[in-house]
Amino acid sequence: MKTCSKCNIPKPVAQFRKDPRYAGGRFCWCLDCAHKYGTSLEIRAKNRARRKQKFADPVVREARNAHLRVQYATPKGKRRHKNEMYQRKYGITLEFFESEIKKQKHRCKLCNQIRELVADHNHKTKQYRGAICRLCNIAVGRIEAIPNFIPKVQEYIQ
Repeated sequence: MKTCSKCNIPKPVAQFRKDPRYAGGRFCWCLDCAHKYGTSLEIRAKNRARRKQKFADPVVREARNAHLRVQYATPKGKRRHKNEMYQRKYGITLEFFESEIKKQKHRCKLCNQIRELVADHNHKTKQYRGAICRLCNIAVGRIEAIPNFIPKVQEYIQ
């Protein structure tokens, strides 16, 4: 048991996030208090103002921009960032996606055109479906988002 220093209620140690800087390797506030503090509107506004003031200084802003240029503007940095994004959004690696494109011979799965391919995924389940061209990806997105989209398009065309 550990007592939260914010609400003064003894709680199981599992109710405190891990933090090696504190005694026992756990943060001094329980998860509930830390969440309430972090999501309160006043604290979020203070943090926004603090960041805004910090980056208003041209020296700090330029140092941050230089850091980001080094991190993301190099080919290696862009590739690393893209790989992280694919893992986060689609649950696949960039290498896997590139191997899929090679298997498809750079052709879209839907229209069979040779175009630049993008990763298609289901927005509800976050499941990766395959590599298709941007135009087909937009069409699939419309079909998923708008009920009865195909009959509406057929009616519009006639």
